[in-house]
Amino acid sequence: MLAEERFAAILQLLQEKKTVTVNELTKTLHISESTIRRDLVSLHKMKKLRKVHGGATLLQKEYAPIENDVTQRSQEHIEEKRRLAQYAATLIEPHDFIYLDAGSTILHMAEFIEEKDAVYVTNSLYLSERLAIKGMKVFILAGEIKAKTMAVVGLGAVSALQKYNFTKAFLGTNGITIENGFTTPDMEESYVKCEAMKHAQKCYVLADASKFNLCTAMSTADISDAIIITSKGIPDEYKEETEIIEVAI
Repeated sequence: MLAEERFAAILQLLQEKKTVTVNELTKTLHISESTIRRDLVSLHKMKKLRKVHGGATLLQKEYAPIENDVTQRSQEHIEEKRRLAQYAATLIEPHDFIYLDAGSTILHMAEFIEEKDAVYVTNSLYLSERLAIKGMKVFILAGEIKAKTMAVVGLGAVSALQKYNFTKAFLGTNGITIENGFTTPDMEESYVKCEAMKHAQKCYVLADASKFNLCTAMSTADISDAIIITSKGIPDEYKEETEIIEVAI
């Protein structure tokens, strides 16, 4: 494969996935690791991408104005989301008072949550049902149901959150940039996420690699307001802004 063809293939994969690792490029393109590393250096110098430790990321943030429904999003990057959710579930301890939002990655936590001595509050109809079936003590916020995500939103949900004091909150996000923080396309969901984070001692945002360098309409919090649980290969500049837990996928 000629250098120009390799460059095009790398950039195409990067556009699709937002962040790629050297190992991933080696397996996908059937090219040696040393060649991939040289190509990334060349593309970085050409200002086509940003070379980071172990891989590369998009040079500029993208803007995503629309949102798919939660069942569709839960099937995207599914193995990565399941591993992040599995790790996050291990952080729940006896007597915790937990908030879980309606993000597609958070939805996967229902499969792994086993702590029955914790209490759970959520704005997700899907999560509340799955946790109740497992015998967990779970409360659901009151408000309007957003059909696309089956999330409870609106003034009722925001008002209810003001009365709670969570030990931990686990939230999803549609995009993360250093400048705009955590973002979501929906104003109503943004208000709920923001209020939940205000009332938690510790906040965790679960985000697969595709969410980085992506910006949507509404900012919910600064990047420093939460610990990010994600996969390996995240750009180093994010690690300078907040605590990041990298989960092996």
